[in-house]
Amino acid sequence: MRRIIPLICFLFVCFANLKAQSSDDDVILYKVTNYTANRENLDELALEEDIALAFLYDDEGNLCFANLWRNSDSFSHGRVYAFKKTTSQEENNNKHKSEEYLFTWKYMNSYDDETGEASVRFTRVFIGSVIKFQCEIVSIKDNSTLVLKGYLEK
Repeated sequence: MRRIIPLICFLFVCFANLKAQSSDDDVILYKVTNYTANRENLDELALEEDIALAFLYDDEGNLCFANLWRNSDSFSHGRVYAFKKTTSQEENNNKHKSEEYLFTWKYMNSYDDETGEASVRFTRVFIGSVIKFQCEIVSIKDNSTLVLKGYLEK
């Protein structure tokens, strides 16, 4: 219960600020179906916890990123820095169209007092009307690694 209040507050502030700035189209949600933490497969946990990744803007217009564990009402969130597109590939006979982004993420957790920085590589692959993704998050502090895969939800 103590985790639900910070999550509601965070989402309320983010979404209220988004509403003031523009439409719901500014929140991009990616449903996580495959999840690996330090090479340990946690796919079942991703589905049980209804994990999603979100890109949104704060009230100052800064791009933010969040890792949402919707069923346990916990999350990691923070501002994105040095966001850049590193590669782009057009569709051809052998490969689907793809885009890759790299950024630094300064995050804080709702479930503990921990804050940190991570290097994030986010790749989108366009297959027909579906957009799949792979996101690799590497902690700057201890090199722990998360790899999340799934599809565009909203």
